[in-house]
Amino acid sequence: MFPTRLHQLWREDQAAVAGWLMLNQPLVAEAVARAGFDAVVIDMQHGLSRDGDLVGLLQAIGQTPATPLVRVPANEAAVIGRALDAGAEGVIVPLVSTPEEAARAVAACRYPPQGTRSYGPVRASLLADGAGGYGGGAAYTDHANTHVICLVMIETAAGLANVDAICATPGLDGVFIGPADLGLALGLPAQLDQSAPAHTAAVAAIVAACRQHGRVAGLFCNSPAFAAEKVRVGLRLVTLETDLAALTRAHRERLQAFRES
Repeated sequence: MFPTRLHQLWREDQAAVAGWLMLNQPLVAEAVARAGFDAVVIDMQHGLSRDGDLVGLLQAIGQTPATPLVRVPANEAAVIGRALDAGAEGVIVPLVSTPEEAARAVAACRYPPQGTRSYGPVRASLLADGAGGYGGGAAYTDHANTHVICLVMIETAAGLANVDAICATPGLDGVFIGPADLGLALGLPAQLDQSAPAHTAAVAAIVAACRQHGRVAGLFCNSPAFAAEKVRVGLRLVTLETDLAALTRAHRERLQAFRES
């Protein structure tokens, strides 16, 4: 279970590519994970997944080398704890605008005395006992406090203004940028793969703050070319598109090819 594929890549300052699940189907999750992504993110904020879906999705991803992450719906300790107890190896916490909010997210990922996470790693301890090679139960805490990944999302005007203080938060692993919400905060359209100068400058400022404080910078991208461009300027966690977008695009392309043949 630990260290994860993401830890290995980031230790070498390499970029990781994540698949992104809007759908709540374990077979889809397994197919995405088996495609070769370094991580797979279960989106509980805007996707269809709910608490009852988590274990099945995490089991599907867990059959592969991909690191399972969950974008939780809110910065709440109980919500974060349930995702980690189910076996997520990290969380992405949305709408973090202040260092205090970032510290709250980190605390929810760490057991005392480093944080406030309540003990009860139901499925996570099973993984620790088997795949991880160290005992389950209490032994899980020794590794979880060090290795559970905590990423917070900067996607508001306040978050951008406080980016340096947020990145300085002890125990934080990195920042994940929500491009559409950040665009709205900058007075731009809510779109992905933004190239507006103001948006590009904001992303660069976030990357610089992450570098200064030794954090990972991530960004939701919607195409391979845009993701590759952002890796070249310092992003270390990128996406290519969602499972739903890929399914829709593939079917449209096949249908178009048929009608043109």
